[in-house]
Amino acid sequence: MNEFKDKDLLEEVAAIKNINAAFVEKDWYAVQVLKKVHEFSYPGFDIIFSGGTALSKAHNIIQRFSEDVDFRIQTHLLEEQSKNQQRKILSDFKNAVITHLKTEFNIDDDKIAAKDSNHFFSVELDYPTLFSQSIALRPHLLIEFRLSNLFLEAQVFSVSSFVNELSHKSPEVLNIACTNSIEIATDKFSALLWRIPQREEDIKNNVENPDDRNIVRHLHDLYFLNNTVINYPDFKTLLTYTIQADDNRAKSIAGLEMKEKFNIVLNILKNDKKYPDEYDRFVKGMSYAIGSLPEYDNTVATFELLCKYISE
Repeated sequence: MNEFKDKDLLEEVAAIKNINAAFVEKDWYAVQVLKKVHEFSYPGFDIIFSGGTALSKAHNIIQRFSEDVDFRIQTHLLEEQSKNQQRKILSDFKNAVITHLKTEFNIDDDKIAAKDSNHFFSVELDYPTLFSQSIALRPHLLIEFRLSNLFLEAQVFSVSSFVNELSHKSPEVLNIACTNSIEIATDKFSALLWRIPQREEDIKNNVENPDDRNIVRHLHDLYFLNNTVINYPDFKTLLTYTIQADDNRAKSIAGLEMKEKFNIVLNILKNDKKYPDEYDRFVKGMSYAIGSLPEYDNTVATFELLCKYISE
């Protein structure tokens, strides 16, 4: 692995950005992962940078550090194939991606996970660090790949690490395809709608996923995406389709009308005290924005306005 060893430079960049130096270090490694994936090609497959990291590093819409590096995968090769053939095609693609990543990074096989017949796979990537980890940071990078066709045309951006940006160097990643911010917003809205009720069920059954504690990041991101989405003519249509596609992901709300789902989630967000606490920890603790951040109540109010807008 190409290691970053200039601790003084990391600390200098951190001082300028007014953030923990461990964030700057992790940002650098995340961008190296992004660069490596961008260099990869596989016949019949498209890889599109997505999620909160794309919103911050490519779209520059949010200034929140995101530890996951998310990609959406598109392919036409599964058409008219049996389930076994599809699984084999996706397995070959997954193995090719991981083999490519292993030429640069140390990846243990037990840190590779796949589900849904290889429609989704992820890699936990450990990286060397010069600093003690912030309490808000995971001790690894999580790289996720999900088969999911885009509704909107991808947008192309270049991406710099904080180090290259403030050192006035060229971006490490040039002209990478990124999911449209409107489509990212629909994914985040729908995720709030099903993951919060599902989390509450998981808590009751003592099977909570620790990663659900940072789901409040979607509230923060939608706060900054609000003006963009309400001015997009087909946002309601796209969001309605996404919510319907995710309908069975939380059994407690499956089959309910959208307004009912909105009311359930808003009631939880307004009355459950763990969510504002998690917002302070996982959003404020991961922000590199200059100036004040929106308070938790403001982000919930914006989410509620979006719910009303969609219901009209």
